[in-house]
Amino acid sequence: FSPFKGPFAERIDKWESTLTLISDIIEEWVRVQRAWMYLEPIFSSDDIMRQLPTEAKRFTGVDRTWRKLMSSASNELDVIAYCKTPRLLPQFQDANQMLELVQKGLAEYLETKRVAFSRFYFLSNDELLEILSQSKDPLAVQPHLKKCYEAIHKLTFEPDLAMTAMISGEGETVPFTKKLYPKGGVEYWMSDVMSEMKASVRQSLIDATADYKETPRTEWVLKWPGQTLIAVSQIYWTMEVDHELRTGGNAALHDYFGK
Repeated sequence: FSPFKGPFAERIDKWESTLTLISDIIEEWVRVQRAWMYLEPIFSSDDIMRQLPTEAKRFTGVDRTWRKLMSSASNELDVIAYCKTPRLLPQFQDANQMLELVQKGLAEYLETKRVAFSRFYFLSNDELLEILSQSKDPLAVQPHLKKCYEAIHKLTFEPDLAMTAMISGEGETVPFTKKLYPKGGVEYWMSDVMSEMKASVRQSLIDATADYKETPRTEWVLKWPGQTLIAVSQIYWTMEVDHELRTGGNAALHDYFGK
């Protein structure tokens, strides 16, 4: 400060103290607001409240304090007067500490879900939370299937929520070998979908291989999914080429090529 501040030193120190307090309060205020705006929609879900009782209780306490402080702020528009409210800064600091604990607990909860079903690592925290916050509605997972499974765009759900088939982004449908029901946590029944996905593709290959000699090829290629067609065609091509080489050598292979 100026060496000529002497006559104003007391007022300067007072203003410095006041402005420092306001700065500290606003910094903590913005941190609380940012965290609260992120967490409030999450803890508005009854499913999340039920699955994270400790974090839900902590957030509810912060939410109550936040709403009370915002109500009092709207009644006192003078920022200097409001920032001199007793224990205002400690309340914001305590709220931030509590929200950090809530976010830590939330992150640990999401990690347990990802450990249980590793394909959840393909989803962002917000996408995973959207699924978990609607765990009672299996259809809520549909928009995120294409991130969890490379070729599954959506599942076929019957009125009783039985899952009976998987549909690719191109519209190809592969029926499941058995009905699946979304029972238990979403991470468990999505693991069942993954197992059934493999079983259904395997069964499709078996059935298409048996059907190859029974159905004219022009009909056969329209009857089965593309992945199945490519695999079974390669099986028979390999078998036929091997047969021609063993029985007639290069000449037979030349004749086979002419077919």
